[in-house]
Amino acid sequence: MSDTPGTGAVLNDRPELKSATEAVLAVDDKQDGWTFDDIPIDSGQFGELVSAGIVEKDGDEYRVADPDAVRAALSDESKVSSDSGYGTAFRDVLRFDFDARATGLLVAALAVVFVARTYVIGSIYRGGDIVLSSNDPYYYRYHVEQVAANAGSAADFGALSVLPEALTKGEPLTIATLWWVSSLFGGSKTVIGHVLAWYPVVSALVTSVLLYLLAVRVSSDRRVGLASVLFLAFIPGHAFRTSLGFADHHAFDYPWLGLTALALVVALTTATKRTSLRRPQPWIAAVGIGVGTAGQVLAWEAGPLLVLPVSLVVLGQTFLDVSNDRSALVRSAPALAGVSLGAILAWSAHTVTGWQTALVASAPALLTLGTAVIITTAETVRRVGGTTEQLAAVDIGLGVVGLLLFRFGFTEQWGTFNRRLSLLFRSDGIAETYGLFSADAFGFLFLLGLTLFLALPAMVWGVDLARNDRSGWLVASSYAWVLFALAVIQVRFVGELAPFLALFAGLAFVWVASWVDLARPVLTTGDRAFVFS
Repeated sequence: MSDTPGTGAVLNDRPELKSATEAVLAVDDKQDGWTFDDIPIDSGQFGELVSAGIVEKDGDEYRVADPDAVRAALSDESKVSSDSGYGTAFRDVLRFDFDARATGLLVAALAVVFVARTYVIGSIYRGGDIVLSSNDPYYYRYHVEQVAANAGSAADFGALSVLPEALTKGEPLTIATLWWVSSLFGGSKTVIGHVLAWYPVVSALVTSVLLYLLAVRVSSDRRVGLASVLFLAFIPGHAFRTSLGFADHHAFDYPWLGLTALALVVALTTATKRTSLRRPQPWIAAVGIGVGTAGQVLAWEAGPLLVLPVSLVVLGQTFLDVSNDRSALVRSAPALAGVSLGAILAWSAHTVTGWQTALVASAPALLTLGTAVIITTAETVRRVGGTTEQLAAVDIGLGVVGLLLFRFGFTEQWGTFNRRLSLLFRSDGIAETYGLFSADAFGFLFLLGLTLFLALPAMVWGVDLARNDRSGWLVASSYAWVLFALAVIQVRFVGELAPFLALFAGLAFVWVASWVDLARPVLTTGDRAFVFS
């Protein structure tokens, strides 16, 4: 059996590579031999075309391996969409063609997620009553009802002033959104009950779609995307937090997390050279990063912990850039713009509404400052001919200086930060505060099942893929490992970890299937012998 499928098989499994294949073929028809700088696609797509055998290296240049076969395969595909401008930009951002087969399979996978979250409907809807499945949802329900009772309409945001400080400094965006959606449907107590009962299920479905798009974008393999959604459907720690009636605040966090990760991948894989910054795709992604980071911080007071992977991603990307002697500023400019937008949105909301403490609301601003310093440092080191080891030394030194400046220059803020940090390591009898592997917790098998064992080797593999200049896997690995570390400290982060764990479990599952000749190889994991500049 050949390890490299034909062009038709590749495009059948990965329709998201169709537009890239057409673009490369058009350049190949015009000139005999070309370089990466001659083609209008990003490095991730180009890498998949090389891995698939559609493009091959010819000395110092590249060419389409079999142009006739590629034309034949493309002719069997549906016609290219006639959309232009930002319509095409959005399609390229998602890198997903909505053909009937792919859409049908995704809908089927989402149906599995839906059933896994709603099979308890008989326990929630009892006669004329809506019985929520935990204590905290009733706390949120009460306050949503209080806001609704004081609101004249869905536009009466002044009604949110009745919320206690515990909520305005804890989960303000969560409550505000639940009230606003309820008010759109009349705002009665019955409507509020329905909204709170169903919002976790909606969150699970939205998260699943974002996970699918993320997995396909990173792996260029829709089989990995489908497998990831199916794994997420049955991860217990995510399933019960997004089940019908479990209207806790955690379910509200998951879509923001998925949006930020997906936008980061798009930003880093489309801003591959200076000319790429003239296209709308990286800047659309920057808006996603900004909205996602601001949403995380305003949705939950521990939201700053959920934006930690962003800083790790930017740091890792600068090491890849310096290692490959290319501009860190070009590659990370959309990410910097995105976190800057997040800082503006979060601080504006804090200033206007008083949501969150100043320390929490300023987290995106601190992230922006750190991102700017990291990028500037990497660009400087590259320009003076420095190495990645020297960059690491400079980054560590700047980190220590920054920490000391915070500790002794902002003593009041440091005290608040220290108290907040101590809550992360508390263990006061609340089940959520136990560690993932603690004997007093639910047990990691109960929360994650066998998915953890399947995903962990792939997570290690993902780090290696990231080291080989794959920005998509850098994002996925950063989120997976940071959230895994947080879950090890407190099991309350298991739900946030679950989508990324599912992604790596999906990758491992498809790889194992290909290893035993039950499926075609996972081309995204192939070694790359070329470096993009």
